[in-house]
Amino acid sequence: MIKIECPEDLRVFQNKPQISPVIVRYITNYLHFFLEEYHCPDMREFGAFFLLENEKDSLRHVEMGLSLPLEQSLPEFTDILHIRDLHQQTILLHSCFVLNDSYAISVFREPGVLKNSIEDVLLMDSTEKTINLERGVF
Repeated sequence: MIKIECPEDLRVFQNKPQISPVIVRYITNYLHFFLEEYHCPDMREFGAFFLLENEKDSLRHVEMGLSLPLEQSLPEFTDILHIRDLHQQTILLHSCFVLNDSYAISVFREPGVLKNSIEDVLLMDSTEKTINLERGVF
């Protein structure tokens, strides 16, 4: 599991060549979007991003700030993101959990990383979006 709260945390992707460059670019852009919107150097006070790399990461819900396991937690929203640039495309699932009035987390994962039973719960009320990175993200 990769936790991202500030631009320095993005360095972890340099040691993770198995993660799609399209996903790295999207998460990088998304982080910078938040930091610009909130005029701050990091997200520590209002949230964090988590990229789940394997099924075992779903068991680390307490580290993410969730009081219940993922399959028992209700996301504020889940998006199925079809992300593409000029050379490749991928699908990334994004669930947002609001933990209190001023703190939320985004949990990203590729399809198939979580057990089907967990994924089914998180995708119950999802929306689909297409992100074209060659034209900008936001």
